[in-house]
Amino acid sequence: MKNRQKLLKTNEYDVLLKMNTRLLLFESSLCVLDLLGDKPVTGDCPVNVKDCEDCISQWLNTEADK
Repeated sequence: MKNRQKLLKTNEYDVLLKMNTRLLLFESSLCVLDLLGDKPVTGDCPVNVKDCEDCISQWLNTEADK
């Protein structure tokens, strides 16, 4: 299986969560949603308090900007 195929078969939530987890290892103030040009639905995360799973889930379930 090629990486393209594996990525296409992977749930979007899981991909974003994995990317966010890796990103937080290098820069704790960034969120994967910031890299997509969108702000988290719940607003900026308080220092040392993150519920990334819920935030990403909420973002996936909101209407996209046009």
